[in-house]
Amino acid sequence: MTALAALHAPAPFLLWRAALTQTPPDAAIAQLAPAERERAARFRFERDRRRYLAAHCALRTVLSDYTGLPPHLLAYQEGPYGKPEVANRPRACVFNLSHSEDTAVIALAPAGQ
Repeated sequence: MTALAALHAPAPFLLWRAALTQTPPDAAIAQLAPAERERAARFRFERDRRRYLAAHCALRTVLSDYTGLPPHLLAYQEGPYGKPEVANRPRACVFNLSHSEDTAVIALAPAGQ
């Protein structure tokens, strides 16, 4: 599974670093939405497919831990400014996923922060 490491951030913000060097296990990939798996399949290079899958599996793990929803039940929708947000969130939050080569950073904050 993708290695996740919590990073120091001022409250109430939460940060994680994810290593994108390994393809996630099939069970983690199965937790992704069909659209995420379809997008991953379109990558031409295995390296890019691996990075995408690892980043999105890590994001679902973080959001699942925060919202209490199982990873496969998380649904995304477009927010008012076109940014993705969790559609079916019992605990509101905003998040961002940024990546460069084999590292991703996930930032999360309670909604309204």
